[in-house]
Order: sequence, then C-alpha cells, then structure tokens
Amino acid sequence: MLGAGGIIIYIGKAKNLRNRLSNYFNTHSSKHDIKTALLVSKICDVETIVTTTEHEALVLENQLIKHFQPKFNINLKDDKSYPYIKITQGPFPRLQISRNQIKDGSQYFGPYPSIGSSRYLLRMLYDLFPLRDCTQDITLDEIQPKCLNLDIGRCIGPCIYKSVKPDYDDLVHQLKLVLTGKNHTLTNRLKNEMKTLAQLKQYEKAARYRDRIKKLEQLSERQTVDSNSLPKHAHFIALEESEYFLYLLIQEFHDGKLLYQHGRFISKEEPLSKDEFLVQSLAEFYTTNAPPSELLLPESIKTLAESTLGNKIAHYSSPSRGDKDSAIKRCQENARMAIIRLEKTHFESKFNSKKALQMLEEALKLPTTPLRIIGFDISHYYGHGIVASAVYFKDGKPHKESYRHFKIKSLTDGKSNDVYAMYEVVLRRIGGALESGEPLPDLILIDGGLTQLGACNSALKSLTLPHPITTISLAKKLEEVYVNPKLPPIQLGKSHLGRHLLQQIRDESHRFALRLQRKTRQKTWLDSPLSKIPGLGQKRVDALYKKFRSLDKVKEAPLSEIANTGRIGNTLAKTIQETLKQL
Repeated sequence: MLGAGGIIIYIGKAKNLRNRLSNYFNTHSSKHDIKTALLVSKICDVETIVTTTEHEALVLENQLIKHFQPKFNINLKDDKSYPYIKITQGPFPRLQISRNQIKDGSQYFGPYPSIGSSRYLLRMLYDLFPLRDCTQDITLDEIQPKCLNLDIGRCIGPCIYKSVKPDYDDLVHQLKLVLTGKNHTLTNRLKNEMKTLAQLKQYEKAARYRDRIKKLEQLSERQTVDSNSLPKHAHFIALEESEYFLYLLIQEFHDGKLLYQHGRFISKEEPLSKDEFLVQSLAEFYTTNAPPSELLLPESIKTLAESTLGNKIAHYSSPSRGDKDSAIKRCQENARMAIIRLEKTHFESKFNSKKALQMLEEALKLPTTPLRIIGFDISHYYGHGIVASAVYFKDGKPHKESYRHFKIKSLTDGKSNDVYAMYEVVLRRIGGALESGEPLPDLILIDGGLTQLGACNSALKSLTLPHPITTISLAKKLEEVYVNPKLPPIQLGKSHLGRHLLQQIRDESHRFALRLQRKTRQKTWLDSPLSKIPGLGQKRVDALYKKFRSLDKVKEAPLSEIANTGRIGNTLAKTIQETLKQL
C-alpha cells in the first residue's frame, strides 16, 4: 500500500484480495482501531505481486518488510528469520534447524515458512528418515556408545554398525531430494499407505500419515522467491498483450530476492507498435534506473532488448529450464494478471449492462431485451467425467443462486459426445425451470458449434414452452454469433458492449463447468487402480489417458508404447500392465 509520493507504507498478503481490501475500505471507519484508521487515511494506491503459493507469499512478505521497513508494519519489523534445514558435515551427517546460514561447510535448505516448532519439525524428519540425532562424534571405524533410538528402530545405528554407511548415505541423498522438491516417490508411497489404512478403518494411523504427508509437501515445496541460484543483481522482463493493451513488467532481484516490480502499459489505440513500445519503455526505464548485471527475458524479445540497451547490460539470458526459467515464467504470469486487472478496470468504467442488453437486442434482432440469459457449456476429460454447467445472468449480471451443475447421465461408454450432452443438459435445466415455475430465459447462449446449437433447439422443441426462447452460439475463433444455423454469423465489433457481455457469459459457463470436471477428475484419480502404483503420479496418468483414452487400451498396448508415454520407462510400464491385467 502506497502513500503520498509512492512511498510504501504497508505490506501485506491476501489469498482473497477483494475480501482483504474490503476490510479496509468498505468497513465504517469507527470500527477500525487507531492504527488501521490512520493507515487507511494515508493510502493513495495499492500494488500487487502474484506468488505461486501461500508459503511463497509468506516469505516474500517477510523479505519486503525487512527491506523497506514500512511505517505501518509494526509487528513484523523484528529480525526473526524463517528457519533453514541444515545437514552437517561428516561421515554420518546430522539434521538441525538453523535460523541463519553460517559458512561452516554444512548444507542449508530453505528458508521455509514457519511450520511448527523446531522440535516437531525435526521429529517429523527423523520419522521419515531414521538418521542419527545424537551429538557424539561417530567415526567410520570405531564403535561408539549406542542410544535408545537404535533399540526402538528410530535410527539405523551408525554408532554400532559401520556397514550401514551406504544405506545412511542413501537416506541422506533421499532427504536432500525431498528438500529440493525433486523426489515424489516417498510422498506417493505415503499416500498409498494412508489410503490402505483408511480402507482398513485404521483412521488414527491414516491421520498420522496424512499429517506427515502435509508436512513433507510443505518441506518439498521450493522457495521460489528466494533462490541462491539466481544472480546477485538480475532483472526479469515480460511483455504481454491483450486485445486492447500492451504491458511490460520488470522485476528486480537483489541477492536472489524479489524486491521491486515495475509495470508500464499503453492502449493499442496509441500510435506505437509492440516493438516500438518495448524499445521506448526499456530506453526510458534504464535511463533513470541502474542496469542489472544480468537481464533475463523470453527468447522472443531478447534480440530487440539487446539492440536497444547494448552494453548497458553485461549479460542477456533466455534459459529454457531451471530456476531462471521458472522466474521468467512467474514474471510473465504477473504481467498477465496485471493486464487482466487493467482490462477489467477499463471495461468496468465503460460497461453499462442495460446498454449492453439493448445493443445485443438490436444487433441480433431479438424479439425482446434479453433480461434473463442462461449460458451452457460441456466439459470432460478425454471422454471421462462428462459434466455440464448452466450459468444464469439477470439484467446483464451473474445471478449465482441460479447457477446449476450437471453430471451427464446419458453417456456411459466413456466416449465424449458434446451434442448428446448438450441435448441432455438443456432438457434438464429448462425442464426443471418449467416444473418449478422458475422464469424461463429470454436467451440461451451455447458455448459450442452449430451441431450443439442444433441439439439445444431439439431439446427445446421436445418441451411445451409458454413462449419461444431464442438460442445463439458464440464461436471462439472469430467471436462470431450464430443466431440461425441457415444464415451467416453476425460479427460484433471489438468494442461492442453486447459482445463483451456474451464473452463474459461464455467464459463464466466454461469456468463453472471446468470446476466440477476437475473435482470429478480428482475423484476418478483417487478411485483408479493406477493411483496405487508407487512412482505413478497424476501427471503420468494424465499422459496415459491423453494417448490411449481408456485403461482397457493401456492394458492391450505394447509395453514400449506405454514406456515412451510421459517418461514412464520400461519398469513402471511393466508394473502398470501387470496391475491392469489383475483386475
């Protein structure tokens, strides 16, 4: 939150930005404490940075507060750091929790968000990896006194058994893989064991596994806003465009930490091309700002940036993998989010729902103003989990109380058929409205082609309607509106308010259908026999479904073909086929 002159006066985080800001600006000032009331009175602007996860937001918030010391972040100005996990040196390393990195030859992983007390964290790690936690010096050739942990199976006993050195090293290696987010096998095995315990109704043991998995996933999550692999002083650049705007984002990293974010944009109505906008923006920015040691950006704009800035920048880079590539992608995501907010603000200032409906009535030659509109969409995952949505707009605005989800019942053979699915969902939604006495829509919008529009019309003809309902479809490629399958489509202009309303309804119906489809897909995955195979995660299963469409086809496919799908490999491919053939 910025005060006068763009000075940062408060830094916070929010999972739901709308709700967080409403607590400041939509709440009566008499309900604020003195500090909050004073803060709100001084806020001139709000800027945001999008992070990948809540944990990433926690650490980024901590870093920014420490760097900028905003006036109103009173409770977070102390120098408490997030914890690191430390693996000591020696033939049999130990695990420790450290609040600081020290040059003592140990390996440090993190920092990690606070995930409980240090004792609990260490105990959880030792449960997963039975390494020693004693403080005595353990050598490779001399026997040392043993402790209780060896007797109760919580340590593999390097104090007594020197031959465990290879196993011990392997445990340390696995731990390092987990701490760097590269090992998913352990998590998958724990999930399978948890599911088995739940099926055996051993719920307490299953709950303990659930808690261990949760902690393990928190530890495995890479801290993407604080990376030692990034240059000490680097800038990341992303250039995005939409139908109406060009947007350039520059993110500054200092000592591997994201500290600053700068955005520039122009309307496409301005007499500047995309390349000209990039050149002018970079030239102006680096006239008044110190250039970094390295500029990282997508390959598509690298050459133009180099020709603009020349030897002002020591090194230009467009990596295709690793931390730097991930940071570029996050910069691009922030630019996309910024341009979406920009367009939303732009159109909200111009959008008039009443006028949009009137313009729609006129352009499409509708018999009446479409005050009630239902938008339909079908969603499935390669023929599985076929669902549909019916979103409801009243007076040009979402009426979420009247939204409906449907699981398609007429298709049970695992093959998708959007035409049959559309027929069913229109029949059920409009038929249900007739039975309940709910007002019928003036207009139905189909997210699909002419065949689906025909299916919608067939469903309506089978019902006894008190008055006709106009049906249209919005083709995605050219955003053309089909009112009559026998007539050419109607092309609405880019700035046409009616077009923006139809796009909003179409996008909302797609979003609502996809939400249910993902839930159905997750349940299908959990119930799938493939979920029980160690090392076979959901991404690989997705690749199998994408290529073979059904488990029966996977069962009959050549082993080499399965092995080459989603980097499964021969060993795992053989396990998959053996598992499926036992069903």
